[in-house]
Amino acid sequence: AHGTAHGRAGARARERERARRVFRARATMSLKRTMSDPSSVPQTVERKIHLNVGGTRYITTDSTLLQCPESMLAAMFSGRFPVPTDAEGAVFIDRDGSRFRHVLNWLRSGTVPSFDSVWRYEEVLEEASYYALQDLETLILEKIEALQEEQARQQKEQEEIKQKLSQQQQYQVMVVGKNGQPATPNTVASAMRAMQENGGMENGMATGMVSPNGRSIAMTGTAHSPLNFADDGMDF
Repeated sequence: AHGTAHGRAGARARERERARRVFRARATMSLKRTMSDPSSVPQTVERKIHLNVGGTRYITTDSTLLQCPESMLAAMFSGRFPVPTDAEGAVFIDRDGSRFRHVLNWLRSGTVPSFDSVWRYEEVLEEASYYALQDLETLILEKIEALQEEQARQQKEQEEIKQKLSQQQQYQVMVVGKNGQPATPNTVASAMRAMQENGGMENGMATGMVSPNGRSIAMTGTAHSPLNFADDGMDF
């Protein structure tokens, strides 16, 4: 278990490092374009942008929204197209506002969200696709694949545990002699043999521990047929 947890932590660390590398590479490319062609830098860089995304308000800068030149957001805030605004002057985007924070965090710092449910990732994937953020799409798809593999591994472990538990059953048997008298050692031994022979115990074997009063046996094994016994002189 410790090794598995350590492995998952290592995988998460590698995912974070990869996201940082993608973000740094994107920022470096943007810087190189700026240095080679200063005229390519929009005149509105670092201008505050007020957003209304499906009723949820955000404040960011247009340099953040221009991080991915091929994205829909970059096109919206390039200055080439008119954008819809609400009554307060915020740019209005008719999308789920709660999901947009993951998009904005990605644009700001390359942060990829972590969830324990595939459907949560699929929500972010839908937004990444809508805004044409291909790098974010790729990383979210990798997250989904990793989570599905982890869930399949956990399910397999649980099934193996259930199977083992179903195979190892414990039975408490009260052995009584004739006419309700205490069982003799021979009667107890006969009961154990009966369980081994007729109870379908795994490999025809059973282990037993007799209680101090000599009348109770704890049996452990795998039962393949009902444990119903009757023998002369014994009641079960």
